[in-house]
Amino acid sequence: PTAPGPITFLNNSVDAIYYPTVTSSDANFNRYLIYWDTAPGVTTSSYFANSVDDADFSGSSEFNFTKATTTIPNTTYYFKIFAEDDFGHTTSSIESSTTTIPTNPKAPRFDDSITSTSLYMYWAIGNNPTSTVYDVYDVDAATIIATTTADGITLTGLTPDTLYTYQVRARNAENPSVNSGYGASASIRTAPYTPNPPTLAATGTSTLDISFGAFLNNTSTRYAFYNIETGNHVSTLGFLGSKVSSLVSSTWGDPVTVNVLDINTAYTFQTIANNGSGAATSTDSNTVYT
Repeated sequence: PTAPGPITFLNNSVDAIYYPTVTSSDANFNRYLIYWDTAPGVTTSSYFANSVDDADFSGSSEFNFTKATTTIPNTTYYFKIFAEDDFGHTTSSIESSTTTIPTNPKAPRFDDSITSTSLYMYWAIGNNPTSTVYDVYDVDAATIIATTTADGITLTGLTPDTLYTYQVRARNAENPSVNSGYGASASIRTAPYTPNPPTLAATGTSTLDISFGAFLNNTSTRYAFYNIETGNHVSTLGFLGSKVSSLVSSTWGDPVTVNVLDINTAYTFQTIANNGSGAATSTDSNTVYT
């Protein structure tokens, strides 16, 4: 039989396969047969897709492959169309191929290991094959910051106490244009800057004042004051107790007065900053005697 022309695809997808415009004028034409495989070298022993009896494709110029076959995302499919005559002889077109779109990842999620300069993010990959590549997009920087074939990644070198927004897309490793597009975005704030230790001043035999060090974090960051000797925290009423009182600096006031302390006793304090994403404790401390 006369060899048909190659088949084409709608939007580079297997959703719709367009039969070739070359039609047969063979007197003994019987039908066209489409076969496919996920590896090159399609033959009539490959998987059968469809047949068309009309030599001119009348009423059959398009075939929806995904409705007839369950396809795998991000997978290359190879096709040939064969012309068959009344004697069972076949001649094929050249082979055509197209790659299915990867499954769109869900919005990224973040685990509890976030620090002031790093975070771990992960996403649902659906039924994408393991060869699928994932691009991590920083929305604020408007750039791809990481690429991986895993379903999660650790990002480092981040700025403390900073809100980051990310999106993820899935794509084909060899052809980045075959991609899912970016999924929904998700935002996370890194843990705060490590605060400076508080400034202490004895104001009486049983009282002292705590002043904040220089502020590096945003105004919504909450602070607590920890006393090393007793293992207690400063309460909102100005006493030492087991309950952690964490307030924004404007609510604490400056200085913070601590009452009912022992006479002629050393008290050492650290500052703890917390912004909801994580906490950071001052690495240094200050000590004062009542």
